[in-house]
Amino acid sequence: RLLAWGVPLDGVTLTDGSGLSRDNQVTCGTLLAVLRRSPIDGVIGQGMAVAGEDGTTLAGQLESPGIEGVLRAKTGSLTGVKALAGYFPAGDQEIAFVLVLNGPSAADYATAWATLMDALLAAAATPAADALAVG
Repeated sequence: RLLAWGVPLDGVTLTDGSGLSRDNQVTCGTLLAVLRRSPIDGVIGQGMAVAGEDGTTLAGQLESPGIEGVLRAKTGSLTGVKALAGYFPAGDQEIAFVLVLNGPSAADYATAWATLMDALLAAAATPAADALAVG
């Protein structure tokens, strides 16, 4: 199905179905293409945790105004790897995002996640180019 959707598979290696093998490799581009094939209210988005919601992997995380209760995401972590991928509603559309940190910087993921949240909030607050057009 991924090929039929036009999802790029260069650099992708799937060794097991659990995602725990260090031999598994998926690019940010591949993950982003999959997210863009399904809307936030689709099967993928509905299966993701909601930022700040108790009982989820995002409880106690990403609890800033404008993010909490709105952003949907999936976390992932292995030793030396931290990932966050999901959707952020922005007006009448949504922003799909993927962030994967590899190596020693993965331990400082909170700073990278905060920077991403700031960027998502800024993007959502910026009107689309067609909204700025003078008629």
